[in-house]
Amino acid sequence: MGSDFPTCAVQLTPVGRAAVAVVRVVGSGALDIVQQSFHSASGKDLAEFPAGRICYGRWAGMAGEDVIVTRLIDSAQVDIHCHGGSAAVKAILRRLADSGCELIDWQDSLSTTHPDPFQAAAARALAVAATTKTARILLDQFHDALGRSVQAILMALEKHATSVALEQLKQLLRFSDLGLHLTTPWRVVLTGLPNVGKSSLINALVGFERAIVGAKPGTTRDVVTAETAVNGWPIELADTAGVRYFVDPLEREGVRRAKRSRQHADLVVAVTDATENVVPEDLLEGNRGERDVLVVVNKIDLLTPERRSVVEEATPDRYVTSAVTGVGIEALLVAIQTSLVPIEPTPGAAVPFATDQVQQLLSAEQLVLGGQSAEASKLLRSMLSAKES
Repeated sequence: MGSDFPTCAVQLTPVGRAAVAVVRVVGSGALDIVQQSFHSASGKDLAEFPAGRICYGRWAGMAGEDVIVTRLIDSAQVDIHCHGGSAAVKAILRRLADSGCELIDWQDSLSTTHPDPFQAAAARALAVAATTKTARILLDQFHDALGRSVQAILMALEKHATSVALEQLKQLLRFSDLGLHLTTPWRVVLTGLPNVGKSSLINALVGFERAIVGAKPGTTRDVVTAETAVNGWPIELADTAGVRYFVDPLEREGVRRAKRSRQHADLVVAVTDATENVVPEDLLEGNRGERDVLVVVNKIDLLTPERRSVVEEATPDRYVTSAVTGVGIEALLVAIQTSLVPIEPTPGAAVPFATDQVQQLLSAEQLVLGGQSAEASKLLRSMLSAKES
């Protein structure tokens, strides 16, 4: 941590009741400030204990809260372990603030412990990573995969190797959409006419009954969502109201929301009934050319074997499923994953994962293409400025 940062106090454990809470004090004055309120059971000053030693005592006087305090590595970081109730934590933070600490949240604290901007951003993202796979990619960025890649592009520009820099930028940006979904799930919207089995299908895809299923068309009036993971990639599935025309005001609002949901989807799954196998043209309105659309022929279990063979042969580009028997569900999940993530990054690959990173890299690419390599270098250098300071 640099000298530019004041001594700060941050609650590391989540807000709320728990058995134990942890407050970290970081800064050049951390040890002195904690010693003002901590009284060890042995009577020794905290400075007399070696780094890493667990010290039991009381906070704010011998009649105060039982705490355990540990001085980490050096005197610039001290951890205070106390009872997990909110009142105990607030009392400790209030006393630290009165002693000169600046109270900050855990996200801001990462900038003090990780002055490298990519590392701090990756640490924040890791805290909300939904799956092991996305966390592994973010951990690579925490260990400087992205920083090394940006540095390599900058070096290529400084050597006037413009074509090399452009290729490196292209390779880096090809994973930008994936990177932006490491902490935010892809949105997959199921759409179709009423009673084609969208609700049953979404239940089959997530593996439990998330959506209400009813025999009457139009049961789904609002957009119902369920989060799941497909091969380690976080996905939000949205079950929307059936699209039809002469409906009452309540159902009309459901249809309006369904259309709006499709407009914000990363992938649209258009569901049809195998007994009818009709996909109205306006069902896909606003989707073509903007995002992938998978067409699913559902309720295949209602057909005779002969009729099923005819449907399968006549629709080779569609996915035949039965939400009741599970037929075709695995293949549909694979198709969803492949559509959203056609290429996976190799272990250790650089992946931009924040909106500002992607925007800066896109701007750098445009500057290089426009013959403004010096400006591109300046922009990339600003991304690394904290690393160089």
